[in-house]
Amino acid sequence: MKHVVGVMFLVLAACGPKASQVEKGNVELQAQTNLSVGEEKEVLVVSRDVIENRQMDLSNNDLMMGLRKSEMGKPYNWGGVIVGIKAPKNPNLNHLKLSAVPNMMVVPVMEQGKLVLKVGQDSLLELPVAGEQGEHVLVDMEPIGKGLNLFEILNRGQNPYQSIENQTIRVNYIKPNITFDVLSKMQSTQDPTDVIEVVTRWYLAKVKPNSKYFKPRKMTRGVGFFGTTTYTSGAIQVFDVFESGKANIPVVVKNFPDVMKQSVVKALEEWNDVFQRHMGVRPIKYVFLDQGDPRESLIMAGDVRFNVIEWDIYNKTSYEGLGPCISSREQGKTLSCATLIQGPGITKRTASAFNDPSLIQAVLGSNALGPNMNVGFDDLKDLKITTGKMQFTVPALDPKLKDEHVEFEGGSRFMQPPKNISALEYLQSYIQSVVAHEFGHNLGLRHNFKASTFANTKRKTASVMDYLFTYTEHDLHVEEYDDMAVAYGYAGRQPHREDMYCSDEHVYSKKAISNSVECKRFDFSNRPYEFYKMIAHGILEDSLSGDFQAELKMTKRLLSFALEGIVGHAVNIAMNKPTKQFTASATSKNADFSVVYKDLISMYCGYRGVLMQNEQLDSDNAKDFEQVFSQNTFDFLPPVFPKKNFKCAFDSQAADGLVASEK
Repeated sequence: MKHVVGVMFLVLAACGPKASQVEKGNVELQAQTNLSVGEEKEVLVVSRDVIENRQMDLSNNDLMMGLRKSEMGKPYNWGGVIVGIKAPKNPNLNHLKLSAVPNMMVVPVMEQGKLVLKVGQDSLLELPVAGEQGEHVLVDMEPIGKGLNLFEILNRGQNPYQSIENQTIRVNYIKPNITFDVLSKMQSTQDPTDVIEVVTRWYLAKVKPNSKYFKPRKMTRGVGFFGTTTYTSGAIQVFDVFESGKANIPVVVKNFPDVMKQSVVKALEEWNDVFQRHMGVRPIKYVFLDQGDPRESLIMAGDVRFNVIEWDIYNKTSYEGLGPCISSREQGKTLSCATLIQGPGITKRTASAFNDPSLIQAVLGSNALGPNMNVGFDDLKDLKITTGKMQFTVPALDPKLKDEHVEFEGGSRFMQPPKNISALEYLQSYIQSVVAHEFGHNLGLRHNFKASTFANTKRKTASVMDYLFTYTEHDLHVEEYDDMAVAYGYAGRQPHREDMYCSDEHVYSKKAISNSVECKRFDFSNRPYEFYKMIAHGILEDSLSGDFQAELKMTKRLLSFALEGIVGHAVNIAMNKPTKQFTASATSKNADFSVVYKDLISMYCGYRGVLMQNEQLDSDNAKDFEQVFSQNTFDFLPPVFPKKNFKCAFDSQAADGLVASEK
């Protein structure tokens, strides 16, 4: 390997870019990326073009990396993340973006002429050594790239694709982290024109010492954080705010249209306000990286070296936002985070709802091409995979991370956009809410579906981590619960109350009746029982007459959502679970249950009575109503809601068609 003498510098195609537009809270991104240029003591990168230009006599013509011998035995974080995917004929696969190997702490050691990454006493991965150059061990990256096809491992034969190419395409070093990109090309066995490309960014990130302010914290009651699995009882996942010696959570905001940038600024500054209150600092710094910037391929969502919030113009998926992080499995320290915002899809949906096609050009401009896509991913819902000692996660399939827009059928007054706001104003406010929510995930916070029961005249919900009802999720802000959670996670202050939080595993449904009905996605009221009644009665009225007259089949799913909430209150009462509406105490239990029961019978017999008077008991509306109602009552829990108790008076030829028996 003597021919490599003197090649002691790094080559980076994206170095020396022009400065991008910067807003308040500037990240020193130029200085950060300039670290890629020049010689570094720990790492040497020799790129393909250098080898070719100098006509070096090497066994192959690909990329190599040199790791300083003194780095052997020192801890590094190891993992890989899918940072790019092109699947023009199978958009379902877009959900694999940000799929990852969970971070592992490894130490590189030399064993029998190979560079081995070890986890404890176990060997995780072997890297072929091409030779030595002074103090550096040179690693040939070509064969390792050929063997690290993350898509094939994720796929497990569930889709008809086979590899046609797999290679390392770049190695990059920004002190103190090494990354190398593997490009995998697959072709469908059924359609030769169906070719997909996947770029996985693998990393060796040197373990940094914790700042004196960082303390691993365990889970606590009242607030919900993502956590580790290896720390005793689980450590919450948070940033080490002072890791760099000063308060700093640097964020790159990528590809956002100009008219949406202030929405990001407002969202991040709300979180800065919380840090200011509890820690006296504003650590979140941000820079905007516009489309076409030469650093675009260097700074990508999923890269362990950057925190990125990306307006995803390349991948169309069914989720609105996604906010996964790479964190230490031992102490919970967050290494980096990524947020993907499905901006083009959200914009097109908003333009359609407001009947304002000008919104698309105003926001997306030349990126407005292409139809809306509502992507499903049923074929990979239960994806759980391992290979050797490496496990994989698919964040887009994890309900704790995937944030979806509730899509109930149209034809209801409840599915109309607000009237007192323009389409652009709504979109800007909505994007602000989505960014604040996803960055809450980046800060470690989980969903909170209980917060809506703490709504008041000043706020729609007590947490931006909540899900609200369609067209109410704009104008959401970082609120009381979020403040309390950050105070614990980052300043160690115990929550001042414990009744404001519930998350995905606590959600009530017909399959989880032991949970509180006040923990449901998409409710919108501090008195959810009245909210569900309003929705149900409104749908039934609209199916009979009025401006929103429609066949009930158009709103069956929304009606089922409302009935599940109403019936859930009766179930909670029966299980002695109090709600804002009912105490469910020993003295009031029967009376509380009777209220719900009478409301259900009145709704059932009242609707059927109107149909009878209009001679429509055999109509499609009647059949659809009977199906939805029974699915949520007597078919759902026959002992609690026996069908005989829902016999209406007119069923026995009684004169008054709206009087129900209470047998």
